[in-house]
Amino acid sequence: MFVQNFRTTLIAAMICGVSSVTVASVTAGTYEGAAQGKLSTVKVEVTLDNAGKITDVKADVSGETPGLGTEAAKQMIPAIIKSQSINVDGVSGATFSSNAIKAAAKAAIEKSGADVSKYDVKVVKQKGPDETVSYDVVVVGAGASGTAAAVAAAEKGVSVVVLEKAPTVGGAGKLASGLFAVESSLQKEKFKNNPELLKELTRDNLFTQLMDYCSIRKVR
Repeated sequence: MFVQNFRTTLIAAMICGVSSVTVASVTAGTYEGAAQGKLSTVKVEVTLDNAGKITDVKADVSGETPGLGTEAAKQMIPAIIKSQSINVDGVSGATFSSNAIKAAAKAAIEKSGADVSKYDVKVVKQKGPDETVSYDVVVVGAGASGTAAAVAAAEKGVSVVVLEKAPTVGGAGKLASGLFAVESSLQKEKFKNNPELLKELTRDNLFTQLMDYCSIRKVR
């Protein structure tokens, strides 16, 4: 593949109502960057053409929280290409994955020799017209408690609206975490051939790990 080093004058698109003329040294091609997400290393490939324009972006978020990391990539990649900026809005509920996508994209662009600051312009999100609606009950948060409260209110015959910032509903209610099934007969049956693991899977050990993870255990 023939790669040409060149120096070009890039006339930036109108972003945030401001136009600017910049000079950047760019090597056209596809570059990969990586950054730590919530659960994994997020990898992003950015393709630049001879004018320094972002023509394609691919993100590997397969190791992130299912449904959140993928949603962040789904929304952010088209926005980055359209705005020619990595400084786009992240996805609520997937903050770590969103920040990792932007950081990995920045690292990829740096490898091209381009001036990364020219791709880091804040994109102003256009707002739609204001709308006024009226409900008897407004539930903020569609987690386990919020959805239960909304259903209970609706069963009483009142009008209900539920507001949720995340791309999916259910919150932590969709996760079986914490001390779930610890020292139960099902757990003992599942790991009966691994006695060393069973010694570790105790209420005391897992409670300590959970408190350490949440950073709320008291210092003794």
